[in-house]
Amino acid sequence: MPFRLVPLAVILVCCSAVNAQSFPNDTARVDDLIVTATRAEMLRRSVPATVSTITGDELRARGIRFVADWLREVPGATVVPTGSYGGVTSLFLRGGESDFTKVLIDGVPANLPGGSIDLANLSTDNIERIEMVRGPASVLYGSDAMSGVIQILTRDGGGQDRLRGSIRVGTQSTTEVVTGYEGGTHRARWTGSLSRFGSDGYYGFNNGYRSVVGSSRLTADVDPSSRAVLTLRYSDHKAHFPTDYAGLPSDSNQFNTERGLTTSLDVGRVLTDQVSVHLRGTLFRGQFGFGDLPDGVMDTIGFAYAAERESRIARRSLDVRTTVDLSRWLWVAGGIEVGHESEHQTSSTTSNFGDGGSTEVSRFDHGRTNKAGYGQARAELPLGIDVHAGLRFDDNEVFGTFTTWQAGLVMLPSESLRLHASTGSAFKQPTFSEQFADTPFEVGNPNLRPERAFTWEVGVEESLIHDRILLSATWFDQRFRDLIEYVSAAANQPTYANLTRASSRGAEIGVRIVPASSLGIGVSSTWLRTRVAGRDDRLLRRPSRSLSTQLSWRPWRGSVFATDVIWTGSRDDMDFSRFPAERVTLPSYSIVNGSFDFPLGGLGSWRAPGGLAVAGRVENLFGASYQTVVGFPGRGRTVLMGIRLNR
Repeated sequence: MPFRLVPLAVILVCCSAVNAQSFPNDTARVDDLIVTATRAEMLRRSVPATVSTITGDELRARGIRFVADWLREVPGATVVPTGSYGGVTSLFLRGGESDFTKVLIDGVPANLPGGSIDLANLSTDNIERIEMVRGPASVLYGSDAMSGVIQILTRDGGGQDRLRGSIRVGTQSTTEVVTGYEGGTHRARWTGSLSRFGSDGYYGFNNGYRSVVGSSRLTADVDPSSRAVLTLRYSDHKAHFPTDYAGLPSDSNQFNTERGLTTSLDVGRVLTDQVSVHLRGTLFRGQFGFGDLPDGVMDTIGFAYAAERESRIARRSLDVRTTVDLSRWLWVAGGIEVGHESEHQTSSTTSNFGDGGSTEVSRFDHGRTNKAGYGQARAELPLGIDVHAGLRFDDNEVFGTFTTWQAGLVMLPSESLRLHASTGSAFKQPTFSEQFADTPFEVGNPNLRPERAFTWEVGVEESLIHDRILLSATWFDQRFRDLIEYVSAAANQPTYANLTRASSRGAEIGVRIVPASSLGIGVSSTWLRTRVAGRDDRLLRRPSRSLSTQLSWRPWRGSVFATDVIWTGSRDDMDFSRFPAERVTLPSYSIVNGSFDFPLGGLGSWRAPGGLAVAGRVENLFGASYQTVVGFPGRGRTVLMGIRLNR
């Protein structure tokens, strides 16, 4: 395997040149610089895509524990949780499917093979910054990046040694304990954190949830022209849930488990004033389990009255990338990526239909390798015009070759006005089950083609009154082809086929107002139209309209008071409690959240010794009753209060 060459490649990159210049400062810490959109440090104004960002400090000041809770505020993003903490949580970005958004943790893909990802357990631990890029991004990130990319960047550390921590308690017997440490020298920086979160949940029984997350990052400046960054994140979650497929509480002991490890090693070397090279190795390992033993001695009748399942997922990749500044106005980059992913699953199902119990054990073990080459270029033309272009070629051992492309244009007529446009293609490979399943109810199709998308967007941003008012508007149009559907088939014939086409188009409008240095107001709205080709049906669980507002007030140094309102419009869903299942329309709903964070010691500039602060967050302040999915009510009023230490 190519991954055995990682240590040798690291040494070669670090030692390959003598005549070199120093690395710039780590730009992930600078708000106005974006790294995800082009995989290079670039001013936000020069990026042709639509980008949303938030810093870890703001997330912590607002008491936001899970990334999904922030995503609900992002234009174009629809977050759909099912049930209480730990319930499966999906993201539909710009009307795309829930497996059309690639999620990266320090460059490590966290999606399962085939793109699916459950955001229920993705916490904000040790985060420096989150960047969301909307639009196709397969040229840089390969499969799964159909509607966008979310990258979570870990806190970098540095400076004097600092200890952080917080304790919060709240409703539903919820507890959260977070500890962290960071420091550094002139040659190295480090950070680490460990947290535990637990809750009894909202249902009356079998709804406990617990989560343990550890994260660390080490940055070493090997010499003035070489840098190595090692990141590690481990998580362990367990969620009990009493509901069946229709949302009815009916089981006293079923549960899901998830353990995940993401790690990356990124080594860079500046060779000359114009040339630099990066090598990145990534690893994701996940272990996912499900258990449902009999609820009692009488629970021994019917199909699958006892079931256990365990899946082990692994994704590895090695990427070598070179960047060349051909001139003051022309920049090009290219790379080669090799990746391998695998899934091993074991399941046991015990059934009894009155003629004696029987246990069926099944195993699933498959893998695939993908090789890719990609390139991108940026030209800075006169009159404030930036042109971007990219091309990627993938060669997969299962579905063969696939080519994607991307182009963008940015115009800066003045310091206050930004016009941008982009277009491109993207793809998502099939899941292992869609290609290789072999059960009485599910047969894979090795001849499936990747799902693909073509997208374009245009947008404008205008800054007024010395950046006190920022207006933005973007129109997007996505066309999806070769979508994979489950079909009825004869015995031993494939049950999956590339059949469906769909579209989603809409507008994202935003206003940000800063009337004073201590006050910020933000409003964003999304209008969305989705359709399945050949039918006049909307895609499920995507609202045609949504709105979010945020207000933050900092009356004195170190203090933050914030509130946000999330309004979600009506959307179609399927009611599986009926047979046959029926399409229904869920009504719109609004939820109001509030938070505060201020140092002990009262008003003024004085802060309490040790950096102690009182913090709290209230979600769904007015206890709104709503359903995110038919049969699954949204979270009720939740209160968390505690103390935070930052010294």
